[in-house]
Amino acid sequence: MDIIKKVVALMVGIIIINSGILFAITAEEVLQKVDEALTYRNQVARLSMTLTDKRGIVQQREIELFQKEGGKRLIKFLKPADVKGVGFLSLPGDEMWLYMPALGKIRRIASHVKNQSFMGTDFSYEDMGGENFSKEYTTKDFKEEGENYTLEISSDKKDATYRKVKLVVSRETFIPAKIEFFDKAGRLLKIMANSLIEKIEGKWVAREIKMTNVQDGHVTVLKMLKISFDQNLSDDIFTQRNLQK
Repeated sequence: MDIIKKVVALMVGIIIINSGILFAITAEEVLQKVDEALTYRNQVARLSMTLTDKRGIVQQREIELFQKEGGKRLIKFLKPADVKGVGFLSLPGDEMWLYMPALGKIRRIASHVKNQSFMGTDFSYEDMGGENFSKEYTTKDFKEEGENYTLEISSDKKDATYRKVKLVVSRETFIPAKIEFFDKAGRLLKIMANSLIEKIEGKWVAREIKMTNVQDGHVTVLKMLKISFDQNLSDDIFTQRNLQK
């Protein structure tokens, strides 16, 4: 009888494991892992930025990114000359600040304009402040398909930048291969593609991010030039005073 009980218990265990019950993951957990994957903690990175309009006119830029655990992010433009010194600071509590050297002053980005284009790119101010899908959106559809999770999420908030978002997320890295953003009228607005994904210092990184505005034909591509993690970043970096340096 003991042998029979053990065999039955083993068979039940196999069935449970194969059905995915023991290893089930919720949509909310996937979104949390996506947020973590897209907003790497304590990092310093340098990226190239290529802007291409529908006529094929190209602009090249270079930026430096500082990010600290807790939702602090600072972006500074290094070149070319017409944008050098421009700084963007994002802090917890939906605080966003922009410094324009030509104006010589810092201005706060109001909540009602956070969905506008950041410095002529296809990323909004909110995009550049860091993703927060798990807190801002509700899951409407969730599936496990092969090597990916697919999710459809939406927001009923009046000030939401996107009414609906669709994600195709790698089950291994939790970095979305593709994200589709829909405007308040429910029309497809932008598509973000993450590629050249590799592990750096033990963390998965997309070395290239392409954001395409399908409504106006404009494209912005970010390429990782270098990155380092687990930096001991001072809080003094993420201040309005440093934004102007």
